[in-house]
Amino acid sequence: MPSQPSTLLFNPFDAGLLEDPYPVYRRLREQDPVHRSPLGFWVLSRYRDVTWAQQDPRLDFFSARARSLLQQAGASSSADSTSATLAVARRWLVLAEPERHRRFRSAMGRCFSSPHALDRLRPHVVRAVDELLDSLSERRCARRADLMAELVRPLPTNVAAAALGMPSEDRERCRRWAVAIGRIEETGISPARLRTFRDAVVECEGHLRGVLARRAPDAADVLSALGTDGREPSEEELVTHLTLVLFSAAYATTVGFLGNSILALLRHPDQLDLLRREPSLAPGAVEELLRYDTSSQHHSRWTLADVEVGGRVIPAGNRVVALMGAANRDPEQFPDPDRLDLTRPRVRPASFGGGPHVCLGAALARLQAQTLIPRLLERFPRLGPVLEPPRWRTDSPGLRWLDSLVVSLEGRPA
Repeated sequence: MPSQPSTLLFNPFDAGLLEDPYPVYRRLREQDPVHRSPLGFWVLSRYRDVTWAQQDPRLDFFSARARSLLQQAGASSSADSTSATLAVARRWLVLAEPERHRRFRSAMGRCFSSPHALDRLRPHVVRAVDELLDSLSERRCARRADLMAELVRPLPTNVAAAALGMPSEDRERCRRWAVAIGRIEETGISPARLRTFRDAVVECEGHLRGVLARRAPDAADVLSALGTDGREPSEEELVTHLTLVLFSAAYATTVGFLGNSILALLRHPDQLDLLRREPSLAPGAVEELLRYDTSSQHHSRWTLADVEVGGRVIPAGNRVVALMGAANRDPEQFPDPDRLDLTRPRVRPASFGGGPHVCLGAALARLQAQTLIPRLLERFPRLGPVLEPPRWRTDSPGLRWLDSLVVSLEGRPA
């Protein structure tokens, strides 16, 4: 007989989670790590259970009803806003049949994840970081800045535009696309927001077609690795998945990751000073910062069959919420998990997922953090303190990211 839902221990819409979700996560892990919520879903909070949910093929991104609607949208000629939006969305990678999904993950991996791809991306990242830091330095006399507005939010789309060979004047429209497409994940989706999402995707894809048409056949850019397996994607497939990787999922999570990391360092000046003195620690430090306060706090899966986890059976057709933020503070995996330690060994955070849907933008996000943070500390050795209470965004429950981070550029003792 199915168990009855338990007491409400986790409410993803609780505004109090924005300031500090980690006490709630600790209570979940200790009291009910496989929690059947009275809100109608299951919640996993231990590292071993979250990483299992990310990789088990019996858990899918979409419920049967949602996938049916998407399939109907693909076959429908309906012009209404919802159907047209679903028809756009169903082309994306997460909705592809398994073989097509594997093939294009491989293609996008060659563009954004392989060592060769990162070598091609690194100069674009360095240039974009330095341009933004130069702009901050030019107004150093102001002695304060909102790092989210002036540094963090522009960086991912500036990198994307440069990596695809777009001119600098395209950067603003890239940011506009990223914001509009990302808002599909917000709460309170309305017909108007669906139209904005659809229009942004269509405009972005149309512009990318023009970029690809002007691209030289022997261009040495991030797309040069495509077709090395003899199966180069079609233009439609390529623009669809570039839109997904660069202007959707990767944008919000990277912005959140960078902002949360800078805030964590400012709140731990001993660790900030350590990284400033030893910038070679950056690769491991970035993993610890990703663990300590990830932007991707949780994601959902749907059970395709009955599954057993932690001694409990979750029936088929149920929604499962995997808390990456809780998994990253699990003391069974990370001793003294509430302490930020940039020298922590063998950090493997759950933040970017795992299995067939591991984040395709993870390597690029890491590269941006490994580049930005040490250069920021070098350029502004007296960075901090935070001058205003950090303001958290409230529109995307699965994301923990800052709306503003106002800091002193010259406030700390040398």
